Amino acid sequence: MSQQETAFKSALENTIATAALQRGSITDWLDCLHGKVTAEELHWMRFPQRLHEATIHSADGMLERQSVLDIVKDHAIRIKTLVADKMPSWKIGTVNDGFAHYATHAEATQALQDAWMRVRNELVDVRETETPGTFGVYSYEDCEPGASIESGVEGYLLREFPAGDYWYLDDKFYNREELEKNLPRIVTRMDWEQPESYPHTFEFLDGGRMLVFRDGTGAVAKDPDPLLEDAIHPATGAEGAAKIFAETVRQHLFARLHKPVMDMQERSFMAGETLFNRESYNPEGTFPYREILLVLEQPEALYDNKRWQHMKNVLASIRLTGLPDGTLFVEEVASDWAQDIASNRTRREDVPFVASGRVDDWLPLALQQVLHEAVAGGYAHVAFINGTQAMERYEVSDTFNFVMLTYDCATEQYTFHAHDRSGHSIIMPGAETYSLPLEKG
Repeated sequence: MSQQETAFKSALENTIATAALQRGSITDWLDCLHGKVTAEELHWMRFPQRLHEATIHSADGMLERQSVLDIVKDHAIRIKTLVADKMPSWKIGTVNDGFAHYATHAEATQALQDAWMRVRNELVDVRETETPGTFGVYSYEDCEPGASIESGVEGYLLREFPAGDYWYLDDKFYNREELEKNLPRIVTRMDWEQPESYPHTFEFLDGGRMLVFRDGTGAVAKDPDPLLEDAIHPATGAEGAAKIFAETVRQHLFARLHKPVMDMQERSFMAGETLFNRESYNPEGTFPYREILLVLEQPEALYDNKRWQHMKNVLASIRLTGLPDGTLFVEEVASDWAQDIASNRTRREDVPFVASGRVDDWLPLALQQVLHEAVAGGYAHVAFINGTQAMERYEVSDTFNFVMLTYDCATEQYTFHAHDRSGHSIIMPGAETYSLPLEKG
């Protein structure tokens, strides 16, 4: 994995770097920028104020070009490009709470299937112990694959069930003696739909196998808590209880395998730490893959998102995959910072592009960078993740029904559209589309 960094094509930085003016006052430098740099860029970079602060330390109130450039770079937007030379391995969970890595999706899928079958058929065994009528539940979790009692491996005894009747209640197994001792406590803390049916007494019928609850009138209590419904039926024997317990153990082992393998891909861009862990559409590292981060150059960590390890102040992120047919596929364009501001999870009133939390503030910046990447990479086409895929990924289908990016060959402009289920634009009035000039070179 490698990381590249370049400066964003800032009009302010470019103008100062190429200006004829070598040295001047605040007025000189602002006059030099007039008509070449937008007032918006000067505002969000606090450029006039920072020029004034710099002149305080100047003996004659004059500033050299390099000093002015240093001021600009302090609040510039940097482009950090994370390049994946090949896809990292596929990762799946193991029953030992660890992870196993595989080179391809096919290998990982097969390994997951094998792990599920081993849990189902090998790792838990129910058999009668040396004591007649007593059944034990044995674990082979820490044994070699294929180990069994037939191969001479005893396994680890998890629990014994001596001969007798058992009730599975309150997520535990009780024999007759244990149940009589614990029932008052269990019943007391359970909710009953009809208070008048609250059980005052309980008794065992049918030779001790049937458990019945009675209310204050002596009638059988109705509408018992769901946890007690099974207990009203006849108890199970030692072998049945052991099999139920074994299945519970298997379910815990299945849970350790975590999600299916197709949801467990991990990208590790920096020092082995997960930088981004959502699944890519890039299969097996066949195509060039990049993460583009637009980062606000700022000494203070104004925004820190665990999604990006070691990266602070990420204004927007872009995921790109180059396809063999000359298409640059844009898998994602997002701003976690703006999203957190919009959701009131954080707040910054002086940060460019994200302070409002509105998509129409940061999206043009990100889309413009996509076009720069396409031109610089010599791609013939730019394809964006379609509306259905995007809405499934972000679970916003209740709001968005259609998103599209169009290109006008005559004006060389891209326009972004977003509509609700009725076909109406849902971008704010006056900003239904974004027109971005395609800069060549």
